[in-house]
Amino acid sequence: MFDPYCKLYIQTDVERSSVLSRCHEVLGGSQSRNAVENSLLLLRIDENDDFDEERLNSEQNYVFAKFVSEVEGIEDDVSEESFIESICKLITTLRTDGMLVVAACEFEDEVAARTGSN
Repeated sequence: MFDPYCKLYIQTDVERSSVLSRCHEVLGGSQSRNAVENSLLLLRIDENDDFDEERLNSEQNYVFAKFVSEVEGIEDDVSEESFIESICKLITTLRTDGMLVVAACEFEDEVAARTGSN
């Protein structure tokens, strides 16, 4: 059974509020202090407690990125295709904006295939 959950690691020089606003532009719906919610999903962006730019650069390990985002389906029976498509659209847009974005989820191979990398 499909689990509508994905963690995104985001490395960028911009502030969280700017990343969140960009996510809102892509996904639509409503935006609060640290979240975007539409009819399909809820996305939260937080500062990554493990952020370490030196380790990120030296180890090339995304878990040390500046922000971590958790994305989950609003309903348990959310459409797998719609959820994955939304994640891929968001990742592609953020990467086009110059951000490093890596997905960690059960469908990350699908994300990589659709976005060109993971």
